[in-house]
Amino acid sequence: MNKRAIELQFHWIFILIAGALILAFFFSVVQKQRVLSEEKLAITLASQMDAIFAGAIESKGTTQSLATPQPGIAFSCTQVCECNFVIGGKPTEFRDKILFAPALIAGQDAIAWAVDWKMPFRVANFLLLTNPEVKYYLVYDNANPRSVQLHDKVRKALPKELNAESLPSPDRVFAVSPEGDAQTRFVFIGTPNPDLRQLNAEFADEDVSGVWVDDDARRVVFYEKADVAELDFNELPSALAGDATLYGAVFAGDRRLYDCMVKRGFEKLAIVADVQAKRAAALQSSLNRPECPYIVQTLDAVARAAATVSAAPSLDAEDAAGALQTVLQAQSELKRQNDNLILQSCPVLY
Repeated sequence: MNKRAIELQFHWIFILIAGALILAFFFSVVQKQRVLSEEKLAITLASQMDAIFAGAIESKGTTQSLATPQPGIAFSCTQVCECNFVIGGKPTEFRDKILFAPALIAGQDAIAWAVDWKMPFRVANFLLLTNPEVKYYLVYDNANPRSVQLHDKVRKALPKELNAESLPSPDRVFAVSPEGDAQTRFVFIGTPNPDLRQLNAEFADEDVSGVWVDDDARRVVFYEKADVAELDFNELPSALAGDATLYGAVFAGDRRLYDCMVKRGFEKLAIVADVQAKRAAALQSSLNRPECPYIVQTLDAVARAAATVSAAPSLDAEDAAGALQTVLQAQSELKRQNDNLILQSCPVLY
């Protein structure tokens, strides 16, 4: 091989190497631009959804449809209740919002329902989110009047847009087969404790969960899959504090998110009750009317108890249970006092 042929070979090798480097450079630039574009889109979508959630949560008592971004929206909370919704890999904190939602909303538009939480005065609005990709079975016992009454109350309150079906007997649950929904949730209302291991075997590979509410609507148990491919469930108890939290338990994807949101509600209750106590003390001092009694001590007790609940590790913790009972018992007393103030033409608290 002569010198010219060798030089020609090196020339082509150089061209190939240079060409590969140029292509790699442009490929790298395109990839970086694509990643930056996706990150920018995720940030924009997250910001838009945050504003939409903020607007929807103020529309108490209403149900509305919210456009779901193409990647879907994931919801989760950490053990220390750092709660985020995630769009396209971009997490956004709930901040002061109280949101109850499945782990993932994707596909069809979201259903947003704003619920007013009162204890008995208004404390906060809850925003409950789901979509038709989630199928809800409302299970009750038609031989139990309390179960029927509670089911009818829940069914009437839930948005009509919800993909929900009622089953009048717990035994009917085990005849249900998957219908191609992204998620299936069984809601047991005033029935005996269910055994979801007896579900149709086809549910083993499905995203299925359950929640059980007792007859008095004071306790709730979440049934969450222990293994994604088996009908084995962890039973996680928690507590209820009024109708709004019952509906929150139906919509919440898991016990952790539910507990975090309810504790956030009690954090707000502690602040509102403290403000009400100070207002009641000021009214009582300025009016000097014996026929206008204000139970300042009860409001103070509610504020302290609510703070205890909000700081508890979980709602079924012993200290949280006692404090929650204090709050619930105070509701009827506060309502009775407010009604009496109205009858006596006194300034009311709420």
